[in-house]
Parts: sequence; C-alpha cells; structure tokens
Amino acid sequence: MIGIDLGTHALKIIDADASRGRVNIRGAVRILLNMPDQDQAARKAAAVKELGTILQRMNLHPRGVALGITGRDVNMRLSFIPALRGAKGRSLIKYELMQVAGRSEGSVYVDHIIPKAVCTPQEIGLLVGLAKNSYIDETLAAVEKAGARVGHAVPHSLALFNGFARCGKSNPGETVLLMDIGHENVETAFVRDGALLFARNVASGAKLFDASIAGFCKVSPAEAERLKREEGSLTPGDKLAPKTEAIKPALLNALAQLQAVVQSSTSFARLQLKNPSMQIDRVVLSGGGSRLRGLPEALSSGIGKPVELFDPIANTNTSALSSAAAEALRVASADMAVALGLALSGEGAPAHISLMPDARRRSQRFWRHSVLGYAGAFLVCCAVALLFRLATARVANAVDSEKEVMAIRQAIDEATNLFSEKQAERDEIAARVNELSKTTEPGMFFLTVLGVVSETRPERLWISKITLEHYAPDTTEGAKSKDQQYGIVVAGYLEESDATAHAVLESFVKGLDESGKMRARFRKPISKETGRFGFEITVTPP
Repeated sequence: MIGIDLGTHALKIIDADASRGRVNIRGAVRILLNMPDQDQAARKAAAVKELGTILQRMNLHPRGVALGITGRDVNMRLSFIPALRGAKGRSLIKYELMQVAGRSEGSVYVDHIIPKAVCTPQEIGLLVGLAKNSYIDETLAAVEKAGARVGHAVPHSLALFNGFARCGKSNPGETVLLMDIGHENVETAFVRDGALLFARNVASGAKLFDASIAGFCKVSPAEAERLKREEGSLTPGDKLAPKTEAIKPALLNALAQLQAVVQSSTSFARLQLKNPSMQIDRVVLSGGGSRLRGLPEALSSGIGKPVELFDPIANTNTSALSSAAAEALRVASADMAVALGLALSGEGAPAHISLMPDARRRSQRFWRHSVLGYAGAFLVCCAVALLFRLATARVANAVDSEKEVMAIRQAIDEATNLFSEKQAERDEIAARVNELSKTTEPGMFFLTVLGVVSETRPERLWISKITLEHYAPDTTEGAKSKDQQYGIVVAGYLEESDATAHAVLESFVKGLDESGKMRARFRKPISKETGRFGFEITVTPP
C-alpha cells in the first residue's frame, strides 16, 4: 500500500508492505515545501500539487492509498461500554458510536477499534475516530484530482502506532509514549507491552520553537525557522555563534512548552483510560520537529524519563531501492514514521480506523461480504447434503411407516428448496463479482507489470512510459476469449552505445517473459539513438 503524508512543510510518500514478518519498502520520496511565509491552506495546496506532479511524472495512478489526516478537524475519543456479547453487544456499540457522533459539532465520519489492552471482563473500550465531513471530502477530492485513488483515510496518531508496532521495539511491561512532532501538530500514542492504549493529536508542534525564536529575536517566521534548523541546538555545552546565541533562551522557552505537552497528554490519557496512576517509562520521538539538535536529551532531563529517536527504517528491507534512494531515506528516517505507518495501515493492521465517506465504506464491504457469501453457500450445501443422507437412511429404515416416509419426503423437499435458493444467491453474487473483476483486472495487471519491471530493470535502463491499451475482442471461431483484451506498453531507453545493448535489452524482455506473470515481446525493433538504444515492449497476461 502507498502511504501519503501531506505535511505543511514536506510531502512524504512511501510504498511498502509487511510480509513474512518483515516490512518491505518499494519506493519512497520526501519533498520539502519551501513556502515559509504561506499559511497552512496554501502549504496543503502546494503539497497536493507536488503529489500530482510526482504521479504524472511517473505515469502512476495508485489505488491502494492510505491518506494521513490530522488537525483540529480530526479527533480521537475513548469510551467504555458494558461487556455484552452477540447482537446486544453490537447494538450497544452502534448506539455508543451514534452518541459520540451526536456530541460532535457538525456532520462527521466515524469509525472505531477495540483496543484489547484496555478491555476488562466487565467493560469494552472503544477508541473512536471522528473527522468532519467537509475536511475529509475536500481533502479526498484534492488528492484524487491529483491522480491517487484513496482507499483509507487514517489518523496520523494511529499510523504512528502502526509503524511502531511493525518496526519499533517495545519491552515487556513497559508503557511508551510515541510523539511525532510535526510543524502544526504533535501525534501521540500510548503503548503498553506493544499494544495500543490510546492515541490522539495535539495542536502544537515545531511551530512552538519558530514562534519563540521570532518573538525573542524579533525576526520573521521564515528567518526563525531557518535559525532553528541551521543554528539551533539544545545540547548542553554547544557553543553557538555570537549572533545566534540569542536563540538559546527562545529554544529553552519552547522546550518548556513541549514538556507541558507531554504532561498534559499523559494526564488526558489517564483520564480517558480511567487509570490515574498510569506512568510512562519511555518517550520515543519522530517527525521533522524531532531533528532539532539535542532535543531528546533536553526533553529527557526536563521530564525525568528516557527519550530517544525512532528510526522506523532501521528494521525494514530497502533492497528494492537504489543505493542513493536508500541513503536519502535513511537520513530522513525519523521524518518518515507517519508515512511508513500509513503504508502499513490497511485491513489487518495492528490498529485500523478509516474515516471515509459512507458510500466508499459500503463499496469496500461488498467485496468482503461476497467472499463470506461464497463460504456461507458452501456450508449450506454441506448441510443440505447431510440432511439428504440422513433422510435417505431414515426412509430405508422406515418402509413400514407411511406417515414417517411422508414426513421425511417433506424434509427432503424443504432441503432441496433451500439448496435452490442458496444456489441462486450464489450465482447472483458470482455474476456481480465476475463483472467487477473484469473492470479491475487490467488495473491489477498494470500494478503487477510495474512491480516486475522495477525488480528486473538493469541499472542503466530507463523507463519513459508505461501505458495500458485495450484491444478489440477476438470474435473469430475458436478464439480463446470473446471479451475485450488488454496489454501494457513499456517504452524507454538504455544508456549504452556498444553492441552489448541488444543483448541487455533482450535479456530484460526474456526476464519479464520468464517471470510467469506475463508474456513480453518487442513491439518495435530496437532503435539506436545518439548514445543510447530505444525500445518498446508489449506485455500481455500469461
């Protein structure tokens, strides 16, 4: 899945998955938004514009996207309800969600998870996420206009936890406070024994330091940010240049405010968890604001707890990246924690909340229900077969009882009618799934081709275009398929000027063909240009 973090100071995108106990990163990009004097809305618009530029440049239209959401229009609350089972429990959860949504101002999208770590035999804890409809609708519209189809809208605080759960380290019995310090918000998540307790965002962040420097030094916000980034340090004993020594009091003032954020967040979590004695054992920092020199040590001294930086990339597989891209990702590791968590926040994630429009969620549920429908039909068939066998046995043993034979025949008729009804339902679901599969199959094959091409591409081979083409159906007698056909056209060039270029390109095409996932062939003869060889390949399903 692709995680997109539309920060106010940087756009961060990661393509990653978790398989066989390891997180694999297939692609990553971080683009700084150099707009120091612009407001938050302008920065967000700039981030969306950069996103569209990236997708257009790479000719990508990703569908498996988890979009990060945060700010004052997103809220997390913890509610407790009696531990009831079955239909009563489900009804009580639905009622509680309606109550929580009703207490919010305006229309909101709502989703929830049940953190097992806060549940007891008497009570169930519901961690409820809420986001204003207008904020979600506007953000989705902007991002999808840029070319990305969003599948999940995930609160940053939950994405932070998902990234830590997959890539971080939690000691037994330890309570950890995760803090991702962005410019406008601080994302927090409380974790005990590796399990989520509570998460939320706080309207604070690295802007505390910028505002403090601007006030103390009488400079513009842009200059304050530059001084913090280039000259700022909280490391004891660090000698600053005389002209920047004045920012030290400003940094200490902002540090005190950040310490207050830690204390107030912990107090609020205690209140939500109904656990006034809860203590944190360790703080783990991430986000762009955490990169201020000496911040972990200074914050640790202030709150009396160990504080360390989170390196989410350290425990991931980056072999799919070039050496330069892997090094750039490593340098910006702490700033990519939320983006990586978003990429790992789909169905089956340690904590999954998606604040999407109701129509989208119903569409997503359809696929899950279709699978369940097939399973249910299979179980009904098994039950009908068992009833039939039992009824047949009873007929054999009761030939002398006409009344019993009639009852058994009636049971067989009822079972047969039930089987027919379920078979009709199954056929209807199969037809709907088949129709949807025809629509999505080319897109899935496009992603497969993109992945194989990325894995097998030689170092000096460049891809300039990947397009999906539809062909007219083959209506001749004996044709394998009467449906519309499709294929992928891959075009590019090889930076070679000697005779080995043909062999390299032919080996590349052969590797695609032998992957077992597609059939590849040259669409046009290899063309020699100045200092390079151009090629065009057609790839079709096997």
